[in-house]
Amino acid sequence: MPRMAPDIVIVEPADFPRTVALRIAAAIEVAVREHGNASLALPGGPQIKLVYGALAELQLPWHHVDFFFTDERGVPSNHPASSYFPAADVLFSAPRIGLENVYRIEAERADHAAVAEEYETRLPARLDLVVLEVGLDGHVAGLFPRSAALTERERRAVPVEAPQKPRRRITLTPAAIESARELVVLATGRDRAAVVRGALREIGDASELPARLALRGTWLLDRAAAALLSGPSDSA
Repeated sequence: MPRMAPDIVIVEPADFPRTVALRIAAAIEVAVREHGNASLALPGGPQIKLVYGALAELQLPWHHVDFFFTDERGVPSNHPASSYFPAADVLFSAPRIGLENVYRIEAERADHAAVAEEYETRLPARLDLVVLEVGLDGHVAGLFPRSAALTERERRAVPVEAPQKPRRRITLTPAAIESARELVVLATGRDRAAVVRGALREIGDASELPARLALRGTWLLDRAAAALLSGPSDSA
């Protein structure tokens, strides 16, 4: 894979939620200004949960924002493991936002192939912003190392089997991620430092570290996640 030049921003832990929220807000404002609405795909995981409160406080043209998800686990929408649940609980419950423009992946349904096909029809031709979290093994969305879905170039949403529970999931594909106008990648904690270094500083492809799909994006790291990086970097 050719090396790209990601925008690396190292953030103090206390500033992480608001810094990420402001980056998301900037992308929303640009998209709304340029073509009247913004499409935003949110991840599921512990890092984005820190951000929802800060994001909900911002004054943005929320009625022009369509919300999607990068992946969903095969659990009910009110399950703690659901990608949708924390967003609904904190972000979509804000009076200015609501559920009108939220497109949930109905992964609690048994037929994941049908759900993925239906979700693909709801996706815009090109998402304005995809937010990704780096997992401990370098996965992003529902794309895990050596997953067959990493080779998908036509479909934009597919069912997958994860190596950890809940195993049955639905994910956006590399085709959907790589076509996005903007990518924001989140990583916090020293336990992600090795995969962050592997993705950003070592030669390899996405089959080993799916986070390499987002090398053209803005990487927002706390100091612990950035601890093994060397060379120039920005600070928030």
